[in-house]
Amino acid sequence: MGLAIRLGVVLVLSVAACTETPAPKHSEPLARIVVPPPFVPRTYREGEKVVVPVTFPDGSTAEVVYTRELDLASRGIRPNTWALLDTSYGSVGRDFLILPGTLEQVWPGESIREYEGADGTVVPFLRADDMDYLAFGFEGWTVSVYDYPGGGARLTEEERSLWARSLTDYEKGRFSSAGGSTSSPACPRR
Repeated sequence: MGLAIRLGVVLVLSVAACTETPAPKHSEPLARIVVPPPFVPRTYREGEKVVVPVTFPDGSTAEVVYTRELDLASRGIRPNTWALLDTSYGSVGRDFLILPGTLEQVWPGESIREYEGADGTVVPFLRADDMDYLAFGFEGWTVSVYDYPGGGARLTEEERSLWARSLTDYEKGRFSSAGGSTSSPACPRR
């Protein structure tokens, strides 16, 4: 079975045909997500214009150019992307919640369980506000892959384990998958 992660920059909800996995039985969230202020990207000026360098999920780059009066960068950004994980029976799509900060800063609570990630890392599976997440830490950023708490779109154990093993590291502005595909958050380059 080949593994591939395909990425896009639009918010898409994909429902996979999978067996229903019951939600963990907890009356209170086990983890509280700490949402930091939006990331304020570095910019530079070209005359009267402000330039924000951006890296997209496929590793390509662009520049957002605007007039100084708009002051867009000071408002901050919240990077977002999604991916499809190819499995033996089809693809499973998920959005990523991408936040600046270490895993410990963003997710200070206890995990429901842990999965083995690539290279023996630990990937916590957390519940917050009726949504579950697999959480990954990459060079000062936290990437959380959402999972529904119940119903037909909930990831199976096999799918969660595959997600945990697939997102591996942060290198040269790109997240890499164990299957060899490359992706990154749509966020300014540092």
